[in-house]
Amino acid sequence: MDQNTPGSSLMVFLSHAHVDEDVAQAVDTSVTDAFRGLLTVFRSSDSKGSIEIGDSIKQKIKGSLDQCIAALTLLSHSSINRPWVNIEFGALWMLDTPIIPMCFPDLKVNQLPFHFADTKVCNLGRQDDCIALFDRLHGFVQRAFPFELKKQDITRYGKSLHKKVRDAINARVGTCDEAPLPDLTTVWIIGSYSELKDHELSVANANGGTSLNS
Repeated sequence: MDQNTPGSSLMVFLSHAHVDEDVAQAVDTSVTDAFRGLLTVFRSSDSKGSIEIGDSIKQKIKGSLDQCIAALTLLSHSSINRPWVNIEFGALWMLDTPIIPMCFPDLKVNQLPFHFADTKVCNLGRQDDCIALFDRLHGFVQRAFPFELKKQDITRYGKSLHKKVRDAINARVGTCDEAPLPDLTTVWIIGSYSELKDHELSVANANGGTSLNS
């Protein structure tokens, strides 16, 4: 379907690594709910049939890249070095399609690949950035349809996405028997500390049991 056909829905392409499917699902659901079917989300990992049994995955992705009015690229420590995320960026850049990088809260701008680093990013750990994301998407929809979200609705959907992302990331840590972590910062501090201690232990073992702090 032509993205410019009157009465048709618009599509955004959501690029992400498979390991970040939980956060991609949160973004997909939030965008679809906010724009009531006028703006749909293509992502290869969804269960709605973006890619059906028997479809050529490469051709389906290529067709969606051609048709989308904008792209959302989900950037995490896992995804920034994945081939498909960067291949899709290159294709979108060649098509002159607007690309909105969405960063996990623990990913700093100076850690991004150079081709993302000159774009103002949406930090999913910041509520204001999530609200700004919906404001930007609202602008795309308004150019094609007589549709308007009130400012308070844009704010509500942005806050909702921020919470869904937080919940999805916090769910990766601990078990159901543990109390919920208070905020994303705690998650990353715990994760970074654990990785540091594992690294220190491995170095100590390599040095015959002598700790770095000895």
